[in-house]
Amino acid sequence: MNLSAIVLSAILGAGQEAAGIDPKQVECVAKAVYHEARGEPEAGQIAVADVVVSRAAHGRYRPTPCRVIRQPGQFRWAKWRLPICEPKAFVRAPEIAVRVMLAGGSGATHFYAPAVVSPSWSASLVEIAQVGGHRIMAERSR
Repeated sequence: MNLSAIVLSAILGAGQEAAGIDPKQVECVAKAVYHEARGEPEAGQIAVADVVVSRAAHGRYRPTPCRVIRQPGQFRWAKWRLPICEPKAFVRAPEIAVRVMLAGGSGATHFYAPAVVSPSWSASLVEIAQVGGHRIMAERSR
């Protein structure tokens, strides 16, 4: 599977408005969608992409999606460099990444799967949605 070709196809498919999007950033967001939400409905995949994009725009996190994902302690699959083992599940991920990157982030900064983990940090955040198996969280306004 050629990831670059799939990413480029997603960017070109989005039309002229996507011309300035960095393919490497699209690939990073798409990998997050794949590894974190490939078994979720599309809304859950969009929510995961939104958290990555929102963090990059936030100012408190790293400034690009790839750097957000590689930030220590954030995404275990990135640290372990897990491969794409289900190519069919990856195909839609770049399209979702491009759509969310064009829309910009919603402000959601965290997500977790309560069936899998119960993170201590969740108590300090506000739940803004539950999509599929994920709770989507944002920082409290100050």
